Amino acid sequence: MLDVQKQIPSNPAHGCMLPTADASLVLRSDGPHPGRILFCNVHDSYNGDIVTWSDDGGRSYRYSGELHVPGLDECSLAQLRNGSILLISRSCNVTGGFSHANCETVKDDFSDARGSSTGAGFHHFAYSISNDGGEHWSPLGRLAQTLTPVCQASMTSYKSSVYYS
Repeated sequence: MLDVQKQIPSNPAHGCMLPTADASLVLRSDGPHPGRILFCNVHDSYNGDIVTWSDDGGRSYRYSGELHVPGLDECSLAQLRNGSILLISRSCNVTGGFSHANCETVKDDFSDARGSSTGAGFHHFAYSISNDGGEHWSPLGRLAQTLTPVCQASMTSYKSSVYYS
């Protein structure tokens, strides 16, 4: 096992930047960045996600800070059929947008969440798409139909499908 933490460039604005528990993603050979290694980092709890990548087999890394948005936590990556990358992230997006302050009121007990999956106060996934191998990301969207678990979720792609658990 290789400790990549020493190879990830530091940025004082990101503070503590730690890889999440989700698996890394290696891009398919039929796209513009064949073999690129990508993985998610988290900046503390609900302080934003940072996608890190390597084009040289893990000898050096670069990162995109575009998803370093308060309220995001523990992202997961999957490559779509067209080569784009889908990112989902646990989020404290209530109805007013992404902010760390929203996390204070989010309920982690789903015992009362059976009635409505769109009520304010519950975790919903945020998503973003990259069309350039993870360097830049689309504006964040909210997956209102999904309630996130209190722990990180995961997704993977296989052939033309993306699987979520």
